[in-house]
Amino acid sequence: TLNKQENIKLIARDKTIVYNRVNSNRKGELMKVAIIGAGNIANVHAKALRGLGQEIVAAVSKDDSAKSFAQHWGITHAASSIQEVLEYDFDVAHICTPPALHYEQIKALLLAGKHVVSEKPFTLDGAQAKELCTLAEQRALFNAVCFNNRYYAAVQQAKSLLSGDVLHLAWGSYLQAFHRLPCAYSWRYDESLAGKMRAVTEIASHWIDLLSFLTGQDVVQVSALFQCETPLRGLENGVMIDNDNAEKTVQVLSEDSAVLHLRLSGGTLASLVVSETIYGKTNELCMQISGKQRSVAWNSENPYRLDYADVQGSHSSTHAFSSAFNETFADFIRDVYDAMQGANAAPVYADFSQAAKNVAVCEAIYQSAKQSGKYIEVSL
Repeated sequence: TLNKQENIKLIARDKTIVYNRVNSNRKGELMKVAIIGAGNIANVHAKALRGLGQEIVAAVSKDDSAKSFAQHWGITHAASSIQEVLEYDFDVAHICTPPALHYEQIKALLLAGKHVVSEKPFTLDGAQAKELCTLAEQRALFNAVCFNNRYYAAVQQAKSLLSGDVLHLAWGSYLQAFHRLPCAYSWRYDESLAGKMRAVTEIASHWIDLLSFLTGQDVVQVSALFQCETPLRGLENGVMIDNDNAEKTVQVLSEDSAVLHLRLSGGTLASLVVSETIYGKTNELCMQISGKQRSVAWNSENPYRLDYADVQGSHSSTHAFSSAFNETFADFIRDVYDAMQGANAAPVYADFSQAAKNVAVCEAIYQSAKQSGKYIEVSL
């Protein structure tokens, strides 16, 4: 027979026991949830949680937006800080704030014994990521990071087709037009909120996660080149314009585009072009992977289709009734809560330990770009 303190120590030593114990305590119960942040992505989380029947008890934002967010969703409590929201009774916190705020928020929540579901990147620093992994494990707390592209049915089929193959090469792109000038000046250009990078942490991180998810390999070495098309921009009424002679200007240091080369732990080579300033591209993640037995190709702007080829020729499959973009976020949250409540023995989501590897890759990419593309080892 173990006393309470000995039981906690035993749980902290064995992750399997951790998850089994949490499941047994929560199985069949609804969770009480706090949403940290009140922007667009917080609304996506709130909608998904309501669809699952989970109880949202508090919303947090440093300004008055928490009150309007809480009113919109019928949430009882609105708080202005993590310290304030910890006065309320809840089980799980959803982190929907800018990335540079995540570490302090997540740490405080873990220390308070709360499970955490975070938007990516869950932190911007590799050492901080490892610290949060350790805290979550020691306290037997569920943790998850949103990489929603894992939840397309075509991606799931691609993973199945690639399983057991000897993979040689992966290549692709992630292209958007959201930051093509003129565009709004937002927190994404504020290093204190977004960090030093933009295209890499915002969209390349999704491609890199999908690469590891599909191949089962870690990125171990990177080479990167960055480009910022217009470092000095005019700023008029909150909109950035291509005019460095404007009355008010802003200096942009983060990258619009990047060219990345990656080496994976299983010997696979990968190449990625990423940009947020490409005309005509809404949200196009394109990935192709080639192995000894077959190759697969998937494009997020045609998300229901998977193309693949083998010795017998080229093939395609269509998943016409599977999830669309917004639904993949709901699928992610459902996956997390099913696991948390003991209804899912094989979750797909990325936990902190997987997301920490992604953080380490992005750190190495930044270091490589600072050194004109020098290959940098990833500190996993």
